[in-house]
Amino acid sequence: MRELDHLHALGVNNLRVQAGSEGPDTEPWRIVPSMQPSPGTYNNEVLDGLDFLLYEMGKRQMRAVMCLNNFWHWSGGFAQYVAWANGTATTIPYPGSYDQFEVFSAQFYRLTKATELFDNHIRFLLARTNRYTNVAYTNDTTIMSWELANEPRRLDLSWVHRTACLLKKLAPFQLVTTGVEGSISSNNFSNDHASPCIDYATFHLWVQNWNVFDPHNASVTLPIAIDFAKKYIEFHAAYKDKPVVLEEFGIAR
Repeated sequence: MRELDHLHALGVNNLRVQAGSEGPDTEPWRIVPSMQPSPGTYNNEVLDGLDFLLYEMGKRQMRAVMCLNNFWHWSGGFAQYVAWANGTATTIPYPGSYDQFEVFSAQFYRLTKATELFDNHIRFLLARTNRYTNVAYTNDTTIMSWELANEPRRLDLSWVHRTACLLKKLAPFQLVTTGVEGSISSNNFSNDHASPCIDYATFHLWVQNWNVFDPHNASVTLPIAIDFAKKYIEFHAAYKDKPVVLEEFGIAR
C-alpha cells in the first residue's frame, strides 16, 4: 500500500498489472510464486493478492491495464504454454540467444493446445469476482483494459483477432489492447491493431535494450538515442486509426 500511496502522491493513476504468470516455480528467472503453477491449477494466495491490489487501486481512483500473458520468459508466458502443450520433457531455450528463444516462444500461436490453455486462463480470470469488493472483474471500473500479452513478437494476426474478440465477448464494457512494442519488433504496427476488437494501440521504447544507447559510451550514443526516441515516438503517434499509448520506456540511470 505504501507504493500505491507514493504513486498516487506523484499523480500516477494508471497501472499496468501482470494478470497471468505460469509455473512451475522451479524454472529459472521466474516470478514466484506463480499464479498458475500448472495448467488449470491456481495459487489462491496470488489470486487474493490480485483482488487486494485492485481493491486498493479502486480506493485511490487508479485504473488497471491487465496484462494476461507474456512473450518473454520472466513470468512463464508463451514459452511455458508451448512447453505445456508439447509435454513436460520440453526444454525452454532461455536467453542466451534471443533469436532462438523468440522462435521457440512464437510456436505458441500455431499450437492449438497452447492457445487453448491460454483461452482457459482468460475465461477463468474474467469469470472471477473480487473477494474484497464482491464485484465481478468484468464489471469492475478499476479495470480499464485487458492486454493480450507483454510484447508479443512474430505476431499471428488471426490469433490477435480471435483472442481480442474473446475478451470483448467476455468483457464488453472494458477496453482491449495488444501490448506490442511497435515497429522495433518487426510487426506491422497498423496491421497489429486492425482488429475491430482492439480498442487502442500500444508501443514501448527501450533504447538501451535495443542497443541504440550504450551506457559505457554515453557521450557518443546518448544524442543518437534521443534522436531515435523522438523519431520512434513520432512514427507511432502518426497512427490515426485508434488512440496510441506509450506504455513502457526506460534507460539506464
